[in-house]
Amino acid sequence: TFSIIQDNTGKMWFGTFHGLFSYDGKKLTWYSKTEGMSTPVWSVYQDRENNIMVGTNSGLVRFSGGRFCSFSSSEGLINDEVWSIAEDDNRNLWIANHSGVSQIQANLSLGWNEFTTVNYDSPVEHLARVVFKDHNGYIWIGTANGIVIFNDKTSRGNKFISFAKKDLSGKSIFHIIQDKNKNIWIGTYGNGVYLFPYNPNFNENSSLIHYNTKNGLCDDVIRCIYEDTKGNFWFATNAGCLTKLTFKNLNILSNPSFQTFTEKDGLKNTRI
Repeated sequence: TFSIIQDNTGKMWFGTFHGLFSYDGKKLTWYSKTEGMSTPVWSVYQDRENNIMVGTNSGLVRFSGGRFCSFSSSEGLINDEVWSIAEDDNRNLWIANHSGVSQIQANLSLGWNEFTTVNYDSPVEHLARVVFKDHNGYIWIGTANGIVIFNDKTSRGNKFISFAKKDLSGKSIFHIIQDKNKNIWIGTYGNGVYLFPYNPNFNENSSLIHYNTKNGLCDDVIRCIYEDTKGNFWFATNAGCLTKLTFKNLNILSNPSFQTFTEKDGLKNTRI
């Protein structure tokens, strides 16, 4: 399983090597190639029109009204391998794939009957693994060579911010989340976790906190980050271990406490 979401009706959606699954609390439904779904399914996302958008090896698939509709390089995507999907404040979709990032600009009056694909001339010159929208509406793009941020609200000519001078430069980015206190967490392949504490005046020179195996993580390949309802952070890794991170009084600037879970503690698989 590569992706799990819950839609606004409570239904669960699962992107897997064998296709797309949904679960409504009673019935598990499998959408495979027979129904028009490509495999594997790398990412699942619900947009503001309640469409289920699916990233596959054969492009982007929209599931709406019980029907699938596909968009691929034939329609303008720069690559058919779609790993991550995000929607900006203007209802444009951002697509991370093997060749960089595309933006799909939908005609809102016609829905997805007409759309434009924009492949930006940007610092994203490498594989893009993840796209994420933060509370400001900025689009964070995690690549094989660090972080790029798109800010269409800026008055300056270049709307892209590249962290060329930060510790993230050259790092392969796997996962990005924003916690309930607006802090940004970044999981990498081989370099652990980076944390941007919330700063209302955030810029490319903002402070950065780094966690790795030297100060508490069980592995430096971070596949997924999750914040639970109690303010704890969980890190899924590639080495058969799961790390739980807690802070005293939920203060991220306090001394962190790490706890590791393995198969000896009940994990059913060595790859999470």
